[in-house]
Amino acid sequence: MGNYAIETQDIKRQLFSGYIKRYKEGRLFDIDSYIPLSVIWFYLESDLHSGYERDIYNRFKEKYILSENRLEGIKVTKKEVKELVENSNMHTKEEVLGLADVYDYIANYSFDKLNNLNIYQLLRIHNILYSHTPFPEFSGQYRTSSARIAGSKIELCDASIIPIKMYELYKEVERILTIRNIEEYINSIVDLHCELIHIHPFRDGNGRSTRAFMNLLLRYIGLPPIYVKLEEKEKYCTAIENYILDNEKSHIRKFFMFKIANAIIENDDEFYKQAIKIL
Repeated sequence: MGNYAIETQDIKRQLFSGYIKRYKEGRLFDIDSYIPLSVIWFYLESDLHSGYERDIYNRFKEKYILSENRLEGIKVTKKEVKELVENSNMHTKEEVLGLADVYDYIANYSFDKLNNLNIYQLLRIHNILYSHTPFPEFSGQYRTSSARIAGSKIELCDASIIPIKMYELYKEVERILTIRNIEEYINSIVDLHCELIHIHPFRDGNGRSTRAFMNLLLRYIGLPPIYVKLEEKEKYCTAIENYILDNEKSHIRKFFMFKIANAIIENDDEFYKQAIKIL
């Protein structure tokens, strides 16, 4: 049994090394989803896993916030993001400040009381996202009118049944938190993300809020946060449409499996440096 464990670890190291090479060459999303999953296993099982440290989020925050706001069509420069994140007294670009606060909230979230981690944390995240806007009291509230996603064929959930749909997802999050298989857990939170996009519970900020909630659930099992780059938006949106319209789950699941493996390389510098030395 011991020899098998060593051989398995060696195989995962080889896969990780190959993944690093492809990552540097920009050749990802075109290989079997087992490979990024192996990178994730290697990360979680390795003694090199640095744990969930605050500096992971500090490195992550600026580049993520820049990408998220570009993804949502908010015009903001890298310099502006840096200034806004570092200077909490600035009240321009309110949603940029709100997103920074969201990720401070996630980074400091305590999992001591599991019953506090549920679908309704999404409302808290949405509330924080809009906490710097002129009317923050309207944040964290379900929409009461119809909505649509620009350029999409998806018919969103009717506003009248949003509370019912969210309660159904309350039970689903309870189930997800009991899952011990890593692949099943990740696939389940990706499915949850797609369901939330379909429900579209808020008038605005659904994408940012639901991606943040996904990152909270990733942090629960010790994985670093992910973000969707602007150049990946079409692939991301198409995969979600395939899920909602055709029940095609493999594309979006594979997309996020790669995003998580990429996040390990991009955000956990200490793990990356140590892993490269032994490969």
